[in-house]
Amino acid sequence: MRRKNKYYILIPLLLLCLLLSSCDKEVFTGYEIKTENLSGTLVINSNPPGASIYFEGRISGFTTPTTIEFLQPGEHVISLRKKLYSDSTFTVFISDSSSTNVFIDLNANPKNLGKIFCNSTPQSAKIFINDQETGFFTPETIFNVSPGIYEVKYAKGNYRTDSSNILVRALLTSTYNSILSDTTTWVDYSVSNSDLPTNSFNDVVEYKNEMWFASNGYGLINYDGKDWTVYSLASLGTVNSNVNKLLVHGDDLWICTDGQLIRFNDGIKNSYRNEFLAPEFNSVVADDEDNIWCGSSNGVTMFDGTNWHSLQSESIDLKHVTALKIINNNELLIGTAFHDHDGPGYKSGILCKYSNGDFEILKTSTNIYNPVSIYCLEVDESNNIWYSARFGLFTAYSRIYIIPVEGSEYELIIKSINRPSQFSRFASFGNGEVMASSSRGFHVFKILGNEEFFNTQNSNLKDAELTSVFVNGNNIAWITSMNGGVTKYKR
Repeated sequence: MRRKNKYYILIPLLLLCLLLSSCDKEVFTGYEIKTENLSGTLVINSNPPGASIYFEGRISGFTTPTTIEFLQPGEHVISLRKKLYSDSTFTVFISDSSSTNVFIDLNANPKNLGKIFCNSTPQSAKIFINDQETGFFTPETIFNVSPGIYEVKYAKGNYRTDSSNILVRALLTSTYNSILSDTTTWVDYSVSNSDLPTNSFNDVVEYKNEMWFASNGYGLINYDGKDWTVYSLASLGTVNSNVNKLLVHGDDLWICTDGQLIRFNDGIKNSYRNEFLAPEFNSVVADDEDNIWCGSSNGVTMFDGTNWHSLQSESIDLKHVTALKIINNNELLIGTAFHDHDGPGYKSGILCKYSNGDFEILKTSTNIYNPVSIYCLEVDESNNIWYSARFGLFTAYSRIYIIPVEGSEYELIIKSINRPSQFSRFASFGNGEVMASSSRGFHVFKILGNEEFFNTQNSNLKDAELTSVFVNGNNIAWITSMNGGVTKYKR
């Protein structure tokens, strides 16, 4: 029993000796000679700095630039090691009682250089590295590149400029392939390719020759053609950063959010709250007398600049207002959706006109259907009234109608979509065309002609669930989506 105990004591001692011996082989700890006999000094630097210094194959614990003192005179093998670079090994002679200076340019060694292969679809795009034009076009290999991270950018006319950070290592070839987005007709903006903070939007308008967007979660967002700017609503005391609708009237931009109207002009914001309004606006318009009309699930309210007024009718159910439009002589068109408010059963939506205190239900073929919802209204360049109607409860389908300005007994059916679909906004484009955003994609309608339809399969749209469309003064359609950012359509 006693002999076994002796072995148990010897084994840990042997392991400790082996551990100390192996550590001594990996780390340079200096020479075991008194320092008064060592008078050599090494001053060592490198380009780039930060290289680890190895003495005789062992790590010293120093990095460049540094000064190492008390070295034994004579020849020493030194290696510099740095991430992405090949090792650089050389011999230095340390003189007694003197200082030896060494500078190693790692980038001057061809074995430390890499390459970047640049290619794009389509080809012949200009190549930029760190915003400097190289003079080369894709496809091309850029030689003699020092290790590091480089921003490589491709630019080609009528295509979106694309860039990426490319890591270059010694003796290796890094590749950057990019499929450039054609911007001849479509240009998309999202979190991934611009400074947008979100991809979720509800509305878009043009205000003072710039585009303004109603976002979900980030308030009001402006695009001046170059930069994106976010305007927070927190200064107005609202905790809701969701903007539902936007309206431009005169010199003011009206912002609809959280049951309140916000008037915005050159950064100055005034807030007007109305408890009658539902938290979400479905529509907002202005008449020639500067009254602002708001439609929500609670009905129609009007703001005259000072006071709020609720629009009431004893004969017409004005619940769940989905669309408003001002037409000639300050007449207000009102569209509503079917609902189950105020008792059992569904109440069908209607399309009516309000003028000088009187209501008139328009004579349309949609009145024979139950239930029906009216979703968006527009007046084209010929003063024809466009509207969309959605039929059914569960297997819903939609139709696009026109009420001719000259007054036909019934409207014309422009398009019948026998699939679940809901239109969110019309925009008159001119040349007899009206554009529409819907839950299925983007539509271009003509009174006499076929519909053009675009979705994620045949355009640059990143999301088919569209929320709004607006045609600006340059005849460019700006389209917003629920989850796919903003898209610009150049007809």
